[in-house]
Amino acid sequence: MTHTFSTNRRRSIAVVSALIVALIVSASAAPETSIVHIGTLGGSRSYATAVTNDGVVIGTSLTPGDAGSHAFVFTKSHGVVDLGTLGGYYSTALALSDNGRFVVGQSYTPNNVELDAFIWTRHRGMLDLGSKGRGASQAIAVNNTGLVAGVTYVPGSGSFRAFAWTRTHGMIDLGLGGSTSWATAVNNAGVVVGYSNLRGDAAYHAFAWSRRAGIVDLGTLGGSRSYASAVNDDGVVVGYSFLSGDADFHAFRWTARDGMVDLGTLGGWSIATAVNAVGTVVGTSSIPSGPLAVQHGFAWSPTHRMVDLGALGGNESHAVAISNNDVVVGYNAPTSGAWQAFAWTPDAGMESIEPSEGEYSVAQAISPNGVYVVGVAGTDAAIWTRTLDQHHGGRPQDRSPRGDGSIFSR
Repeated sequence: MTHTFSTNRRRSIAVVSALIVALIVSASAAPETSIVHIGTLGGSRSYATAVTNDGVVIGTSLTPGDAGSHAFVFTKSHGVVDLGTLGGYYSTALALSDNGRFVVGQSYTPNNVELDAFIWTRHRGMLDLGSKGRGASQAIAVNNTGLVAGVTYVPGSGSFRAFAWTRTHGMIDLGLGGSTSWATAVNNAGVVVGYSNLRGDAAYHAFAWSRRAGIVDLGTLGGSRSYASAVNDDGVVVGYSFLSGDADFHAFRWTARDGMVDLGTLGGWSIATAVNAVGTVVGTSSIPSGPLAVQHGFAWSPTHRMVDLGALGGNESHAVAISNNDVVVGYNAPTSGAWQAFAWTPDAGMESIEPSEGEYSVAQAISPNGVYVVGVAGTDAAIWTRTLDQHHGGRPQDRSPRGDGSIFSR
């Protein structure tokens, strides 16, 4: 009897323990988001523009007395660090490499007349990338090797030129033969994308460039213009293109295998803004609704095509970025008027990630692993930490498979 009692007791304890674990898991299954206001460099406002898997954040802040504006980098261990300028009163941080080593942007030089692109590292500080003919330049993107993509203004011509920059080769001019071009993104394989007008300046086409392949015209969806906005490490390029007749434009997804594919719309026009490691695309599309066109964020995958992300209490939302574990972030315009940051997953749909009801907030970027979201909340740069990712049972993941996977099919 004693043995039977002891066995039953152990079984009861095991059952109770299992129930407690189940309750804990169930209670923690809902996504939780905490916010840290990063603060400023002494001025009244700041905003954040990019974040890594380790929570390294970059942004721009006003300085004391709002006398200037400086780029900054934020880490939990060092707080907000002023990156300085190229000698003038203004600098802004626009992009951060995935490994957190390189920051790029734009800064005034000592005379406060010329704006030059820069690259910043912890050991070397801020390096001036120069410009074409003492004009102006801006660094827009950077990869894990320090390859920079940007644009420079050519004085006297009134035109802008896309460039790729490396420490070894300096500023490399990019374009499709016309007078104007613009670079928008670079991946870790060294592919720069953007758009350029053609010889004769009659039309703009999206392009991709690498040192190995040279410049590639991505074409259009039948119209005279197309624009590339992002590229993933597999070389999947996204953007938007005008259709035949140039009366309307649609988001596109381009691969070397399939060329430019029309992603469709939610009823009007569409623009693709970002693509993740498995080729899922996000952006914004209009939805004709009465006299005004409603705009909603969308996610597109080869399996489910274009999915409407909806909106929170209003008729406008914009999808800005997507992580590799399926979290889409952006901003929403509720009927109350103030922009509101959101996160969206296939399971939970769209949820506000701003705890202060009615406060202005915009989500600008998300880390590849989906843990950190950055942007602005109120007047300060903000980092939202998603402690649990509901879609993956509370385990934030960073998966980087190859091919045309879908965030909607598991």
